[in-house]
Amino acid sequence: EAHAVFSSRLEDARFMLLYTLRQWVSPAAKPYKPRAFTHDDLEPLALWLNVVARNFPDAVLAPKFLRLATFVQESANRPEFAVCVDDWTKHLDDLGLPTTDEITAAVPTQTTCETETCRLWTLIHILTVAPQVQWPHASSDADTFQGIHAFLENYFRCEVCRKHYLLQVTSASYGKEELDRGSVSVAVYFWRFHNAVSTRIAAEKKCIHPVLDRRWPQSESCQKCWKGGPPQWSVIDEAEMALQ
Repeated sequence: EAHAVFSSRLEDARFMLLYTLRQWVSPAAKPYKPRAFTHDDLEPLALWLNVVARNFPDAVLAPKFLRLATFVQESANRPEFAVCVDDWTKHLDDLGLPTTDEITAAVPTQTTCETETCRLWTLIHILTVAPQVQWPHASSDADTFQGIHAFLENYFRCEVCRKHYLLQVTSASYGKEELDRGSVSVAVYFWRFHNAVSTRIAAEKKCIHPVLDRRWPQSESCQKCWKGGPPQWSVIDEAEMALQ
């Protein structure tokens, strides 16, 4: 991880972006057929695709995702309208986006990730950095969070991860209120969130002892970042309980 280069992270993120489009994005279960995306499926998907189209640094994919986002948003604006799964797949094909077989045959070789969740975190971090580096036409911090949240709430396929994510957002953990006030960036918020998750999972797997405070940036290097914050990081309590 310490020796990872940006090109490998970008490759992981690009893979996961295309993979989730084919493998994770599907309509919620409904008591009728054919399977179709309705307004409640399309609205959060449009928020996600708009962020991807504006924030992901790929000149080839950007216009394709912008067209896809426009199609989904226009469909969502018609409450009585539904997009059948077959039509969704055809739309991806018509845009020239890789098929499932093409994606799975191109799993990144130069990678620090061994799981889909790791690659998803890499994608999230790249998307959240775009507003900070003033990427052309990048979504605002607020819109970036809204799009990422919409995807994780509706299309995250790790159910345990999804429930934990929603619980932490509802609890305003890791500086969510600071994010809402605009006193921290969405990039810093998701780095805090990810470091907390890493600490908790490491503890659950008995990988670390004693539990380390992985808050970023470290208080030693940026005291003002944590001025007025709690002396004990809540995730430390979680991790210590998991180790007991």
